[in-house]
Amino acid sequence: MLALGGGKGVSDRAYKMMKLGLPVYPMDLKIGANSEDGEGALVVHRKFMSAPLSYLSHTGAEAVSKTPALSLEEPAVPIPEIAAHVVAILENELAAEAHAAPTDVLVLTALPIELNAARMAFGIDEEAPAAKTDIGQNHWRAQIQTNRGTLATCTIATFGTAGNVDAAAITAALLMEFKPKLVIMIGIAAGMRDKTALGDVVIADRVVAYEGAALLEGGRTESRPEIYRPDFSVQQDIANYLASARSATARIDSARAAQGLVFPEASGAGAVSKRSMPQAATIGSGEKLLRDPEKFRQLRDLHGKVEVAEMEAAGIFTACTQHSVPSLIIRGISDFGDTKKDNTFHDLASRAAAIVAADLVVFGMGS
Repeated sequence: MLALGGGKGVSDRAYKMMKLGLPVYPMDLKIGANSEDGEGALVVHRKFMSAPLSYLSHTGAEAVSKTPALSLEEPAVPIPEIAAHVVAILENELAAEAHAAPTDVLVLTALPIELNAARMAFGIDEEAPAAKTDIGQNHWRAQIQTNRGTLATCTIATFGTAGNVDAAAITAALLMEFKPKLVIMIGIAAGMRDKTALGDVVIADRVVAYEGAALLEGGRTESRPEIYRPDFSVQQDIANYLASARSATARIDSARAAQGLVFPEASGAGAVSKRSMPQAATIGSGEKLLRDPEKFRQLRDLHGKVEVAEMEAAGIFTACTQHSVPSLIIRGISDFGDTKKDNTFHDLASRAAAIVAADLVVFGMGS
């Protein structure tokens, strides 16, 4: 609220907004009210100067120091310049409020190209500066209006490298720092050639951590995979989201068009996706970058539903399980884990996965 003139109605409205924690900035121009029922903004102005944090709870101290130079009663600078400064004060308050809000969703990526896709999908400008945690972890904040009428505060961060070890360690640190209600990992992954297409988006219904094994006598190896599944409540939300395919597809297609995201009709690496709606899939997670389709297919000996392979989901689930925080993995298929693997679909698949993640936060996840 920008308070200017008026009488009792203006001061009452300012008081109600202040009690709700909404930003209020009063000007000092002596306009008054037609009914002469009070001083309106002038009353608020005096109270603001003595207790600024009641009206701008995050930046009041800084704003009150600038206020004498923004007088309308005795302007020291041109009126348009005063107006620009007042707008900046309100913008700074809203930005500080967003930064101070508790994190609802922690959005994680591993690679720079995935981070760029996440920031784009969640409306963060490419040039927006990063904030840093005490240990130097870069992160960005975004607030998204959900279809439930609430604001979801999303914190976006990246590991900067691939691998479950770093994923687990950094996720654990971020969980302690931000205490999110949900963690979503987005990025690229390899898909089995006969089960997926380039650009498909998958949501993990389970994660098979395939590296665990026992080395036995005689050179034998006994696989001991760990299997993770999303929290039951998350499973329910995903099932409901996937059941709403018509409306979700329309929204995803619209978001893709807004980004100019268009897949090529064909690729020498293999089949290209013809669908924008995500599908549930079982993901194999380990430390190996797969370039051998036979090794990829062997993962199905551990779990017959494995269709996708990547390198961070097991670490994410390990950290989140230890901290009792629900987690979700969303991947875009960028290659088939064979010798035709290249970087052509890295950006396209990253952006497709990020768009689904943002849509899920708005329309798919329960409160």
